Amino acid sequence: MTTIVALCPYCRRGGVRAPERIIGSVATCPKCGSQFTIVPKEQAEDLTAGPQVETHSHAIAADITEPAKPLPEVAEPSESRDPAFTVALLAFTIFGLGVVATVLPFGRFIGLGLCSLGLILGAVALLGEGLAVKLGAAAVGLNLVAVTLLAVVPTWLGFTPTLDDDAAGRLKGPHSIAIQSNDISTTDRTDAGKALFANADVRIGVRAFVQPLELAGPKGEVKKPREYALNLHVGIMNSGVERRVPLSGWAQGIMTDDVKLTDPAGNVLKAKTLDAGWKPTGFEKMDGVFPGKSAEVILLFDAPASSKSKRIEYLNLDLPGSGVGLVEPIRFTIPGPF
Repeated sequence: MTTIVALCPYCRRGGVRAPERIIGSVATCPKCGSQFTIVPKEQAEDLTAGPQVETHSHAIAADITEPAKPLPEVAEPSESRDPAFTVALLAFTIFGLGVVATVLPFGRFIGLGLCSLGLILGAVALLGEGLAVKLGAAAVGLNLVAVTLLAVVPTWLGFTPTLDDDAAGRLKGPHSIAIQSNDISTTDRTDAGKALFANADVRIGVRAFVQPLELAGPKGEVKKPREYALNLHVGIMNSGVERRVPLSGWAQGIMTDDVKLTDPAGNVLKAKTLDAGWKPTGFEKMDGVFPGKSAEVILLFDAPASSKSKRIEYLNLDLPGSGVGLVEPIRFTIPGPF
């Protein structure tokens, strides 16, 4: 036998469960005590207020019906949100701002400060519950990675690689900073394979490659002459916090007579002369480097005259300090063989 559930049209909370055959009988709501007529489902919405008195003589609803289970109450949505959730979202926002700030002047230090604040806020969010804790943990992880990169291994983001800038700054005049250990030493020439040249807030590194020329033209054209050339990639970094390092002359890719590259015998390698409007691919001319930022210049020379039986073991590079706003010259030994 089919069983139906009739909902009270007055309180909409109570109801009765009964056989389908008693449709039309009167039932009493177990919740509010009102009497109502049991009708088919499709007619339930047409009921009007007021007790129904029409009955069928062959059935008494009270004897054959049973109360239906009350409908579950729907909890009202909470008006307030866990404050820890808001703090976690703020930690994420600050992380994003810190990453964006790294492209600005003094970006390394601005980003370090913002991400440190985000790390603290993320840790506070861990005191919340549920989703706030998960978001807080994620914010802590992201900000911690950013702080570590900016403070400990900034070279991954293009900043100065020195761990102790203050210690380097205490040594006046030209000196070298070992790439692997950050040890500081004074020497007449910096070994380009192992160290950076340093003076005040300027750091310079050199890499050398003997490879075919590849040049970019004034209208976006690219040409690849068959001849080989010695490419010197000179990286210039500003490790200070006070000034913008000016670039001129060789630091803008302009070859002048005071730029000298010599072999062990003292022979001078000739600089490559390029047609007007042509420059090495991958080089963008800059006129200054802001704190925490770097630039790279490509200097082209004739390939060293070497053979399988006679290889050139190293080259000496002399650059005027005026190219990066310094008085003292910049000297490198570039290890080969070439």
